[in-house]
Amino acid sequence: MRAGRRLGWSVSGVARPTVAGMVWTQLRRSPQVGRLLLGGVAGAMLAIGAFAAATGSASVGASTLEPGSLARAQTIRAQLDARYRVLRGRGLAVTEATSTGIVESFTLWRLDLLETRFLPADNGIYYAICPVRAACPYPARRFARPAAELVPRRLALELALRTFLETSADVVAVSLPTPRFILFVVAREELAREVDLATLAEALDRDPSRALSSSLTVVVDRLTRPRIFVVLGLEPTPSGRDTLVAVPRWSTVSAGRKDNAPVAATGSATALVRHPAAAAPL
Repeated sequence: MRAGRRLGWSVSGVARPTVAGMVWTQLRRSPQVGRLLLGGVAGAMLAIGAFAAATGSASVGASTLEPGSLARAQTIRAQLDARYRVLRGRGLAVTEATSTGIVESFTLWRLDLLETRFLPADNGIYYAICPVRAACPYPARRFARPAAELVPRRLALELALRTFLETSADVVAVSLPTPRFILFVVAREELAREVDLATLAEALDRDPSRALSSSLTVVVDRLTRPRIFVVLGLEPTPSGRDTLVAVPRWSTVSAGRKDNAPVAATGSATALVRHPAAAAPL
């Protein structure tokens, strides 16, 4: 791993002890994974918000994202930012809408490190969610939210749904307002197989200060929790660029198919979720 890319991220801390211990053990035992940077990638990525300044024209050329898609993503950012930042005492700002093309791909390990998924990042949108009045990335703990909190995950899902409906982007990555660098990562094709994008987007387009129905909460959990990843760092690729490497946040919702069984139809909202047959879940 390149010198100068190390940053102060620890697999202990916010992560549950069982998850942290599992990852740390594998990092020590696996020569391949052991090379990975144990950092928050704030310098190289800076939550991808410093995209233009940090990467210049080289990364712009590497991205296949249409200019119109990026412009629309910035409008989506502004609209959802306006809805969520006014939540009393718990406001959330959407501070960035940029291309994921700063990296070549996302390398998404299963928590046991036995399987990996590679997701191209050249045609994707990155958003950053930050608590109002906090400095991001890495908000102070008094402002930060746990990855399990529903409202940030609901916002991340709304950003992805709107992006897939209104732009040509194939991938959406959203950093959550957590003390460490944690991402929600989802691909258009996969999400479209599991849910009716337009219907779910309409169902979520409500005042975020009002609690979701229990059935809609099940849908949000079902679609977001398996796609929440703790970022380990950047790994060089043969092309000379980088792949962003991450592992699932929760061991109980790893990337295996057995954890993605269809949700029972406990209400009208859960009927939005389709059978994910033959899908390769993130």
